Amino acid sequence: MPCKFSNIVVSPQKLKFTVQAESQFIPPYQFISLKKGEEGVLAPTWDAFADAGWIYFRPRSGSISEDIQVTCGSIGMAAGIYHGQITITSHVQVLPSAIIDIELEIKGQSEPVPEPAPAPVPAPGPAPDPQPDLPPAPIPEGEPIPESPQSFEIWELIKKMIDWILEKIFKKGG
Repeated sequence: MPCKFSNIVVSPQKLKFTVQAESQFIPPYQFISLKKGEEGVLAPTWDAFADAGWIYFRPRSGSISEDIQVTCGSIGMAAGIYHGQITITSHVQVLPSAIIDIELEIKGQSEPVPEPAPAPVPAPGPAPDPQPDLPPAPIPEGEPIPESPQSFEIWELIKKMIDWILEKIFKKGG
């Protein structure tokens, strides 16, 4: 179904390309048609741009009497389905741009490049000790030992306990 914006009718709204993985050839050109929308209205000029580097097209600007030739490059890309868009903007009026969806399917034996996994969210550390100069309370006999913090935190706790003990010894003896 054609999309009418400003004084230009753009069709089709989606192009699909298929190519074999590791192919050195580009798929055949397909065309986006640009036609004048209403009679008696000024025929505008337009600009176009793609949001993906693998989409190739020409011309990048012109008048409605021209069609846009579109193809896709796949060299170095893994098998899979890729999506992009070409946006066409009229020079006459400030109205929504026409957006043409572009799909590239690369068929073959190679695996698609996996998307990176999200960075793990670190677990919250123990709450700060409200009285850092006191050693931690002893664990009553028969109680399970709580999960231990990381090694670095254990050494920090041991250091605090030793400092506290030494401080108490030297204050009593001095």
